[in-house]
Amino acid sequence: HTSPDGVGGHKFFAPMLARTYEGYVRDVLGRAAFVQPKLDGYRCVASVGGLISRQGKPWNLPHIVEALAPFFEEDPDLILDGELYNHSLRDDFNTLGSLIKKGNRTSAEEERVRQVIQYHVYDLPSFPGGFSGRIGELHTVYGIVNGTTNYILSRMYNEEGDYAEILANAQELGYAEADPTADVGGADAAAKMAILASIAFHSRVTLGQVAYSGIENVTLADVRYAKELGFVVKLVG
Repeated sequence: HTSPDGVGGHKFFAPMLARTYEGYVRDVLGRAAFVQPKLDGYRCVASVGGLISRQGKPWNLPHIVEALAPFFEEDPDLILDGELYNHSLRDDFNTLGSLIKKGNRTSAEEERVRQVIQYHVYDLPSFPGGFSGRIGELHTVYGIVNGTTNYILSRMYNEEGDYAEILANAQELGYAEADPTADVGGADAAAKMAILASIAFHSRVTLGQVAYSGIENVTLADVRYAKELGFVVKLVG
């Protein structure tokens, strides 16, 4: 599509479809183009009606629908285009696919999907002006961009253990690196926000310009107190 008309179907905006870099790059020399590494995930368009795949089939991911609900309540005409992905599974496409596609999940499987599967938004096709015009309208970029800290804090919220216990478990399961310093210390999220800010605002933002802190000192008592007040503790970039 070159306009939002019909985007509720299974077709996608051609500018956002992946193409092979070699060869195609010759076609864009001399004019502006948006280039990014392709995430090895699953395409997903989100609207008030739910989540659909590239083939127009629904995705069964209640935690993502729940997370997006406030945005669709504010703007029922909003359409998001993106990818179902988790960088920790970047080399295990089969596991990523089995988590996303499985139908009748057990409660344990549903909880793993909730902790692991993320929605990375590329575009807002319901907004006019083409991709270059839409990206020019951005004023703020924020979000949860580190899966390891999100996994730890979510389990702390559910009273499944303290920080040290859950971090050790995450390492055993492969959700956290052997040396998790960059993740739990906030450097990974800060680096991602520097990249996002550079792209979003057509500037050059470096890690040294981003102030950040981590979750190493977050206690179970902190999480419980926030919960009592109706809040959750997250590492937000």
